[in-house]
Amino acid sequence: MNLIPVVIYGNADKEKAAAIKCNRKKSGVYRWTHRESGKIYIGSSVNIGQRFVSYFSYSWVASQAKYSIICRSLLRYGYSEFSLDILEYCNIENTIKREQFYLDSLNPEYNILKQAGSRTGSVQSEETKAKIRLSLIGSKRTDITKSKIKESRLGFSPSAETRAKLKKVMALKLNEFSKIQGLRLTVLDLETKITTEYDSIRRAAVGIGCYPSNILRYENLQLNKGYTKPFKGRYVIVINRNK
Repeated sequence: MNLIPVVIYGNADKEKAAAIKCNRKKSGVYRWTHRESGKIYIGSSVNIGQRFVSYFSYSWVASQAKYSIICRSLLRYGYSEFSLDILEYCNIENTIKREQFYLDSLNPEYNILKQAGSRTGSVQSEETKAKIRLSLIGSKRTDITKSKIKESRLGFSPSAETRAKLKKVMALKLNEFSKIQGLRLTVLDLETKITTEYDSIRRAAVGIGCYPSNILRYENLQLNKGYTKPFKGRYVIVINRNK
């Protein structure tokens, strides 16, 4: 079958955000493909984006893995070993019919049930359970596979791009943390008419029940945009950066 998907996400790990965002509230048929073996899974949904949210949730995939080969395989190999395609978009009323077409045409190895409309998590017959058990028996795990399974149980190993983004976020947070130390500020409570002086933004945040970063953003609005309304509609905050 000469099949050209309408959308291809070549690396499911790196492109998961786009796969979710671009397919919200869209109905159609999708395909998971293990790139090394070429094995595939066919599925359909009336909200593909929401279905992908589930697939990219470790807790959901782990809960389904007992009776789902595709979920078990995602845990075993990791998302980066799979591509994710949209085979076609269609009207909601046609999703099951179109899924069945691809099940019949492509004979996907990861689909245990070959009848469209069957969903992971439904009550399985004894015959189906037997097929699942047989499909999961007999494959020896390599050291690489064992390592990937271990990683999946700890939380999926982030890509180099993801790690770089996390480092950037942590650097920003550390920079922000340094700003909240050693600054004196006064807080006037307009309801009680009491003015309190604090020796750090952190202590002030605890005193008025907010995050330190919220006070910094409030100061930024005051300095750069001339914002004059009280913080949380109640507090007048003045940060003394000269001491």
